[in-house]
Amino acid sequence: MQKMLVKVNNEKMKELGISEYYIDLTLHDAFDEGHFFVEEQEDGSILYTGNPEYPNYLGLFGTAYSVLSDDESFMSVCEKWIWYDNEDTEDGTYLEEDVLKVERND
Repeated sequence: MQKMLVKVNNEKMKELGISEYYIDLTLHDAFDEGHFFVEEQEDGSILYTGNPEYPNYLGLFGTAYSVLSDDESFMSVCEKWIWYDNEDTEDGTYLEEDVLKVERND
């Protein structure tokens, strides 16, 4: 199972004049509706969990990554972006990758 946690900085969006509508559409396009379960967290971040009933949900995480990492507006306001994966763990625990840290170091 794979998951992605994304959080944007709303104050920074206002400072930069980036519409919440634009960011919502970007996330909607990246995480195609119906192929992911979407859950808002207490801190305002959004957790996207793959839907195992959709046969290619794993590939869609790669597509979401590409869409978001190429979007300069999204990257300028993203404050948390973590990829969780338990496909290679025998005990079901999730390995975490801080995607935002990796992207900003490139």
